[in-house]
This record gives sequence, C-alpha cells and structure tokens, in this order.
Amino acid sequence: MSAVSQTRAVATTRSSRRRRRLARAVFLCAGVGLILIFVLFPLYWIIINSLKPESELARVGVSWLPSRPTLDNYVALVGRLIPFPTNVDELERQFGRVGVFPFHLYMKNSLVIAIGTTLLSLIVAVCAAYAFSRFTFRAKGFLMLVILMVYLIPHILLLVPLWIILRDAGLLESPVGVILAHSTGAIPFAIWMLTGYFNELPRELEEAAWMDGAGRLQALRHVILPLAVPGLIATCLFAFIVSWNEFLYASAILRKSDNRTLPVGLYALMSEARFYWGQINAGGVVATVPVAALFMIFQTYFVRGLTQGALKG
Repeated sequence: MSAVSQTRAVATTRSSRRRRRLARAVFLCAGVGLILIFVLFPLYWIIINSLKPESELARVGVSWLPSRPTLDNYVALVGRLIPFPTNVDELERQFGRVGVFPFHLYMKNSLVIAIGTTLLSLIVAVCAAYAFSRFTFRAKGFLMLVILMVYLIPHILLLVPLWIILRDAGLLESPVGVILAHSTGAIPFAIWMLTGYFNELPRELEEAAWMDGAGRLQALRHVILPLAVPGLIATCLFAFIVSWNEFLYASAILRKSDNRTLPVGLYALMSEARFYWGQINAGGVVATVPVAALFMIFQTYFVRGLTQGALKG
C-alpha cells in the first residue's frame, strides 16, 4: 500500500505541475495576444480605411471591413504624380487645379532629412560614446547625466530657442535646420546606447592593435566599429525613426509647401473645408513602408552581427 500511495502522490504532483504549466502558458498567450491586438489594431484600422472610398468613410458608424475595397486613395495620393513635377507651382499648372498633393516632394524631403539626421547622429554619437567609454576625466558621470537630461526635456520646450538660433543662422526653410533640430533628440540617446555597447567590448583588442602600430583612430575604425555593428545599426534605426516621424520641429521650421516633410504634408490634407481621410490613411500606410523595410532588411544582419561579435570576442 505504501508503494501505491507513493505512486499516486507522484502522479498527482505531476498532474498538478502540468496544470500549472498549462495555466501559465494560457496566461502568457493571452497576455501576448492582448499586446499584439493593442499594437497591431491601429495599423489594421489605417489599412482598411485606406481601402475604403471617401463616400463610405463619410458615413456614420463603424465598419470593420471595406464594403467595396478600392485603391483610389493611393492613386489620388501617388498615382497622378507621374511624371514628377519639381515643385508645387509646376504641379498645379500641370494638373490645372489647386490643392493637389505633392507626395513625391514630401517623401523626398523626409528621406533627405532622415538620412542626414542618421548620419550626423551616428558620427557624433560614435565619437562621444568612444570618449566616454575609453577615457577617464573629471565630471564624466555628470556629463552623462546632463546628456540624459537633454534627451528627457520635452521637444516643445526647445522649439522656441531652437527656432531663434536657426533663424539667426539663416537655416529656416532649410533641410539642414531640421536635421540639426532632429539631432538634438537623436544624439543624446544614441550616445547612451553606444557607450554601453562600447563598454562591453574588451580593451585588449585595442591594445593588441596598438602593439601592432595602429593609432587610436585606426583601432577605432578597424577593431571597435566592426565589432559594434549591431549597436551601430540599432543607433541608425533609432535616429532614422526619430526624424522620419517627427512633426513639431518640421512644421515650425519648414513653412513653404515645397520644403514640407511627409508628416507635415499629410497634416495639410486636414483643412477647414474638408478632411481627406482616405488619402490621409493611405499616406500613413505608405509612410510606414520605409521603416518596415529597414527592419526587415537589417533584422538578419543585426543577428549576424551579434554572432560575429561573439565569435571574435
């Protein structure tokens, strides 16, 4: 009887463990499902509204699927811009009406500004992060705290002083001005990110390069940066997204139609007379394509960079 009791007790314990594991799995799946719904539902809503005709969007009520899916909103936003005019005035003369949406101009402006912000942020962040990681100097911790505080300051508080500085420097209505403004938000976080990444890289690799006659900059270029590829990619993606989605600085610095970025241009579709909801949603979908493409392209490269860095270290 003792052996039978022990067997039943073991079976009961195993069954209890299985139930607890099943309960944890169900709870985890439910939590992940809720998070996915919370994250993906806005994207789903934008996509289905971009496929609805304007007449359906004007109705009162909620419809979860378009009754007559159409690409008219995408055609109205992008398709009629072929061949591409060079500015808004030429666009209006070519199509004979005011208010046509110069999508390709806004996309080009956003790309130029986002790429410029990414390059500037990467160069400054690499130099500053390497100095914080490898050098010892007074007030090092205080300076890192100041950089973090700059990142935490709301952008709207920096808008007026930045606007005055750019006005005095003659950089209003210039992509350079917006790049500098966007960099104030991207560089501080990039410095913190790369400083932590550089701290994890062994100093012995640099010392070995110095023993072979390499200078500090050569060691940084040929030893540290190849190992820090995952951190560099993460920094570039962060800076690009910060600039690509930014609205406040771009709307204040770039007032002319020809210079607007895509977020500012999409906002211009909301006029007092009419809201072009279909084109706004279509523009939102198209605006997510570059960011999604970057993540899809660099995801594998990011993992490969981590593996190579581990093997080399």
